[in-house]
Amino acid sequence: MPPTTRTPNADTTTPAGSAKRGEALRVGVLMSSDLAYFRQIIHGVAAFTAQSHGLSALLITPGADSQPNLSQWRLDGLIGLLNDSRRRRFNLPPELPVINVSAREQIPGVPLVTTDNVAIGRMAADHLISLGFEHLVYVGYHDHWYSQQRLEGFAQRAAEAGIEPVILHQPNPPGWHDLIAWLAGWLKSLPRPAAVACCNDLRARSVVEACRATGLRIPQDIAVIGVDNDEVFCTIADPPLSSIDVNGRDVGQQAARLMHAHLTAGKPLPALTLVEPIGVVSRQSSRRLAHDDPLVTAALEFIHHHAKRGIGVEDILDHLTVSRRSLERRFREVLGHTPAMEIRKTQVELAKRLLVDTRLSLPSVAAHAGLGSDRVMRMLFARQVGVSPSQYRERFEGSD
Repeated sequence: MPPTTRTPNADTTTPAGSAKRGEALRVGVLMSSDLAYFRQIIHGVAAFTAQSHGLSALLITPGADSQPNLSQWRLDGLIGLLNDSRRRRFNLPPELPVINVSAREQIPGVPLVTTDNVAIGRMAADHLISLGFEHLVYVGYHDHWYSQQRLEGFAQRAAEAGIEPVILHQPNPPGWHDLIAWLAGWLKSLPRPAAVACCNDLRARSVVEACRATGLRIPQDIAVIGVDNDEVFCTIADPPLSSIDVNGRDVGQQAARLMHAHLTAGKPLPALTLVEPIGVVSRQSSRRLAHDDPLVTAALEFIHHHAKRGIGVEDILDHLTVSRRSLERRFREVLGHTPAMEIRKTQVELAKRLLVDTRLSLPSVAAHAGLGSDRVMRMLFARQVGVSPSQYRERFEGSD
């Protein structure tokens, strides 16, 4: 989209005139609020506009039977979940600057701000590979662009590990029970143990229900991970569902920032802006090693529950009454690294979540993650993450 300079105009559909009267530029946010990812985007836009940028946001939530005619609103710009049919249905003024935040399809000529879906796919595969799974499966949609991008990243990472994943483009049968019955039959044909990555949490929910319907155990037979980290879907699932936090809040902030720069300084809107995902939120659906070593599994459970207390290898040895030599040998056989490295890896993941989700000081983050001191945390971040804790936090923060 070429740069657009807003000029005073008597037409109420181009309210740059309202800005001339000292009013804030008004951006419509065309968004349903039924899914956590959409609500995160809304929060991101709100966070940006709250910083006194001279930008105000108007939430527009179309219902099933109510489609707003956006030409009747006094908008300076629009951020929304868009596709070609929606653009026609909502009667968007052709001169209205628009940013799409829906990755179901790329609309020619419409700037898109979305998560880095290839990185999300790689992240899901890397999580499952790290657990020792050799049978990887991807469940998605063949006609959704974001699903294809996530599959691309998933397949890339699997290939690097010498694994050819099984791919299922899930259909939409007439009803929920038809879908579950169809999916259950397909899941029973998979080699076990298998690990299933789904394009989003809704697809993961259907996989979990299909496993329950056919008696497949999660995660013993089938491990499952979704995308979006929708806590409603993830925590109500039985067992609770692992998922990837895609950083929807930053999608909203980036979209609002780009729109503001476009409206106030005439900066062109880039065709595609990608936002880095935050990471895997591990829950019970993928918390089991593909290798059935009860000692290593018990040690990992202990680490997961107690890493934030600043435990060491000696604590594991006392808990399991096992020799250090035996524990380290079996860790290396199953995971390829030592128990001490697993403890530090878990603590760094805890620290990453605290850096993104809280405003705790760096020493407090280190203490809450069991790392002891921010000096130790900085050293481990440099080694494992490649950036400092401060740089990692800044990566997921919105600019003023």
